Amino acid sequence: TTLAVEAATLVGSRARYRTLDGDERPLRVLLLDAARTNPAAHLRLGLDPATVSKQLSRYDWPDAMTFERRAVQTRFGVTLLSLPQLPLQGLGPELPFDDIVAAGILDAAEQAGFQLVVVDLGTQLEDGHRHLIGQADTVLGVVTPRVEALPDVLRITSYVRALGAGRKLALVANQASDEGSLPALADGEQVPIVATIPRLEAFDTAGDRGVPAWTDDLE
Repeated sequence: TTLAVEAATLVGSRARYRTLDGDERPLRVLLLDAARTNPAAHLRLGLDPATVSKQLSRYDWPDAMTFERRAVQTRFGVTLLSLPQLPLQGLGPELPFDDIVAAGILDAAEQAGFQLVVVDLGTQLEDGHRHLIGQADTVLGVVTPRVEALPDVLRITSYVRALGAGRKLALVANQASDEGSLPALADGEQVPIVATIPRLEAFDTAGDRGVPAWTDDLE
């Protein structure tokens, strides 16, 4: 979630593109929070409670999955769209996220003029998540380079390759003071490590304030 929010807001706030007519315009970025069991992008972006309630509501799903009713333009250069949160077991309909809904979201994003879609997939993957992985240009597996977390590398690698998307996969070492045996394992799996995020208090401080860390600390 942290990586998705930081990357999406940084690109949305700063990136520009030039049209065929020579006009310079900001890149339009959609952040899709698809972490259905523990959505948190709205917390990292400091949205007010009423907006959060609308974002995570299960009512009228999926008929209300339109940008007019669900998407929220934030003050950090990114538009946020959250999938309805999964109810606790036995407390409501499951409301599956399928490939038809996922395709509809991507089509709507394209029609609305978004050039980049950043997705927080979460940990519980449904057919819709698999569709998003299939359509993605890049899939990043965020892992903590500790011994107990290294099986995540094998799990993520196996899963993405089973979907036929292994060529898109890269790893991010999160909260890394020492990468340990992660480089050797990643090399053995032939998956590149494209970024290392060090332990920084800036992420915790910014998260508590509901702002992207780069707005507080450019490093």
